Amino acid sequence: MLATNCRHLPDRLLRIYSRLVIRRPLRLALLGGLAATSLAAGAANSASTSSDDSVGGYFGFGVTKPHIDNLYGFGLDIRKTEWKVMGGISQSWLAFEADYYNLGSVSSAAGYADASAFAGYAVISAPISKVTILGKIGSARWQMRGGEYGGNFDDNGWGLAWGVGAQFKYSRYTARFEYERLSIANTDGGVIYGLSLIFNL
Repeated sequence: MLATNCRHLPDRLLRIYSRLVIRRPLRLALLGGLAATSLAAGAANSASTSSDDSVGGYFGFGVTKPHIDNLYGFGLDIRKTEWKVMGGISQSWLAFEADYYNLGSVSSAAGYADASAFAGYAVISAPISKVTILGKIGSARWQMRGGEYGGNFDDNGWGLAWGVGAQFKYSRYTARFEYERLSIANTDGGVIYGLSLIFNL
């Protein structure tokens, strides 16, 4: 009967009828869906903030002192003060973290070189009083460029990465001291001492 009545309505009235009667439920459904989504998001956020096991993110910046010695066997050592950036997600005692290292450069009569690395870690932590002890293990992608009397080189590869450290958290900020090792081919290995400031999201 509704379809029969619609056929006798002028075109203009039919368009108005369509907007008011047919499209209104769609709009109401859309508004209802948005409201339900907002309420669900608010409830999830409230639950996560009230739980000690909630998932959280963090990012930070660190000052580092890399020790990368005997590059390609011709006596180049990188030991300058450099930097790193990091970011990760954590839940309780476990975190997954990504770090980028600017490992620095060196230039001497024997040649020149610069190095960088990107690493991914699984981080395990344990609180002891107000300090948290941590250990991490993962893999690093390193890159070295440079040259010596025999010619230039541009090398990269994957290696084991691990580290230990301690951190102190105050409010949304964390200060972390770390000792890290990167396996870098054609060197005596990479040792990195670092002090980082981390912001917890």
